[in-house]
Amino acid sequence: MLDYIMGYYRFLYMSNIKNNTTESETMTYLITNNKDIRDHFEKDFSNTSDARHWITNHLDLSKEWTITKATNKVKKKLDFDCAIEHMKRTFNKGDTIFTQLYKRTPNGTIYIYLRYIKDNRPYQCTYHYSKIFDHKLDENNCYTIKRGFGNMDMGFQTVYELCRKIWDDGYYLKHEWL
Repeated sequence: MLDYIMGYYRFLYMSNIKNNTTESETMTYLITNNKDIRDHFEKDFSNTSDARHWITNHLDLSKEWTITKATNKVKKKLDFDCAIEHMKRTFNKGDTIFTQLYKRTPNGTIYIYLRYIKDNRPYQCTYHYSKIFDHKLDENNCYTIKRGFGNMDMGFQTVYELCRKIWDDGYYLKHEWL
């Protein structure tokens, strides 16, 4: 009889531990708008029903929202899609991207920024380039794009590759050096 009681208390103790750990665990979810990928949130919830409640209480319900687990692969895809969408909405055919040289090394490696001007205001699209090409920006050189030596204009080459990736037309945008 004593073994039965001890077993029962052990069962209650273990089930209590299991319930406490599952209630306190949270998972990161991405909540994205189906029509505008740039409208997204990254939040921690204990389950998807909590995420649905958050959507109901905090977001515009006239839009369609998708809930996904925030894995590194999903986050990278979302960053890529947001960068592409930003570039497509920002630029029209024939606009100009300016490359600004930050530094040149003796072996020919260059460090550049990508910039553009809209409504007489300067902006930078170096970050978007890094997300589209999964290119790590050089932290030691003010988060610039590092391009190895080539026997060509590497600023033009960078803009050409960007346009080719986004619009499938390397000459969609013009290029100039600052």
